[in-house]
Amino acid sequence: MGGRYVAFLDNWVADGSVLQSHLDACRFFVIAHNRFSDFGRGERMAFRIQGEPLRGKWFAKGNLPVRRLPVERIEGKTIRLRGGRLAPGELRGAGMRIEKPDGREDWIPVQDNADASVVLAWPVEAGTEAPDWVEVAGYLPPRLATVSRCSGKELFLAEKLPGDYSGLGVQIVSGRGAGQVRTIVRAEGERVTVDREWDVAPDATSQVLLHQVQGNGIFFANEAEDPNGLFVGTGDLYDSVFDANTLRRSSGIWESSGTFLQFLENVLDVAVSYAEPSAGAPALPGRGMLGILAGGELAERFASPFELVRGVVFRRNRLAFGHRVRVGSRPGGSGLAAVVARDLVIDHNWFEHGQVGIELERGVRQAVLSRNLFFDIALPQQVGQATEVEILPER
Repeated sequence: MGGRYVAFLDNWVADGSVLQSHLDACRFFVIAHNRFSDFGRGERMAFRIQGEPLRGKWFAKGNLPVRRLPVERIEGKTIRLRGGRLAPGELRGAGMRIEKPDGREDWIPVQDNADASVVLAWPVEAGTEAPDWVEVAGYLPPRLATVSRCSGKELFLAEKLPGDYSGLGVQIVSGRGAGQVRTIVRAEGERVTVDREWDVAPDATSQVLLHQVQGNGIFFANEAEDPNGLFVGTGDLYDSVFDANTLRRSSGIWESSGTFLQFLENVLDVAVSYAEPSAGAPALPGRGMLGILAGGELAERFASPFELVRGVVFRRNRLAFGHRVRVGSRPGGSGLAAVVARDLVIDHNWFEHGQVGIELERGVRQAVLSRNLFFDIALPQQVGQATEVEILPER
């Protein structure tokens, strides 16, 4: 699934995962009153929100010539071609279309190429049979840029853009005005024109991310039993709420990055880890959790990292038998920003029967913990290498 204004309501999904495609981000959507059960094979992800790394802009086929390249085999991120046909590096910045036997297709940005091989930005889905050929066309990857100045709807960047980013979103990810999103209506050189003025104008301290914004979503009153995870996100998520979902016997609900997320009145009962998913699937947390496992390619692909998590609320959730609220880095991750998460509120949650209730790992800044209840929890609050975290006394 992908696109805008999507409703996924009142479905029963058994022994399988619902996946979002790589090509289009999903925005303005509601996923409610669904039931996920009877998992016994595969990744066991009840609902997985794909989108890593961030999506850029694909050119229509009519605008650029499309090249077909014969394929010998696929090895993770690498496509081996039959015969030498390419000049080294000539496909950087392009995108590759891979058609699958069942009729589905993946579009993946090209990272680099040699004369007879192409290295992609992320691995091809595990188990994909090598097609006879792949197509290559134009692609503008997501771009992180520094703001020079702002005047009304006009945003001036410190460097020129390599192409026309109109139609994508521009998101302020750090500095003045962080958290705001606008749509690009025109992009020429270093000048970007957005659809409406900023509530707080960015300045030279601001960094902006040009990409397909994914979010403005509602996950409400869904139920899942025995999956590895429910609503597991492997990309950035913006302005979304997870409300009144019930999860039994699972590793939990977690995202890899996001801005303005709310986790409200969810019930997670009995932490269970099943078999490790296949290559390319989201890493499992190792312990039951509700929260953020920050990192992955999103953190590693930019030379100037930014806060991966901003403005997240955990309120009135009930976590039992091994589940915890956790915000930190992904297991085995690297290249993280010094500040992983900022502006957290963890309030009025109920924890029972577990080792840890709230776990904040390194890189968390400006968090408030208040009025949480702990029953049979060995270590109610574990705050490691965090600063500006305030734990309010119970009243």
